[in-house]
Order: sequence, then structure tokens, then C-alpha cells
Amino acid sequence: MLEIYCKAGSVELTKSEAEEIYNNKKYIVTSTAIYQPHFSVAQNQIYFTKIATIKGIAKRGRFYKLTAEEINNILGYDYLIKEA
Repeated sequence: MLEIYCKAGSVELTKSEAEEIYNNKKYIVTSTAIYQPHFSVAQNQIYFTKIATIKGIAKRGRFYKLTAEEINNILGYDYLIKEA
């Protein structure tokens, strides 16, 4: 059984999933919110914070790993800053 490393809202992530999302500068998008990954040097761990409550991007019970550009395209306006 896979060990839960952290959560983004109700989405449970393994350490490798959390590291992949953080390293690839992606966000977790659920049916109700967008979560941004951060790295805590003090705890040596990745954690997620809710940065927006936007309903309807994902179907209920599903989540997506998306870049800022992909999220902006879905929303139809520049909500998140795209990194160069």
C-alpha cells in the first residue's frame, strides 16, 4: 500500500507525486479549488495551500495536475503568473 505523504484539500498524494508536481511547477485542480505546492525547508517537506476557490474546473471526485498556463487557458483570463 502506498504511503500518503501530504494532502491538497482532499487529494492524497505520495511523496513521488508531490515531488513531481512541485518540480514541474504544476498545481492541483479539483472541482472546487486550486492548490499550489510549496517546500518547507524547516520541515523538509512539500505542502499545498489553497490559492483559489473556483468551482467546475474538474469533475467532482477528480483532480488534475496543471500548469499556470493551462489553468489560465481554462479560465479564459490570466489568473496565475506563468513562469518563464
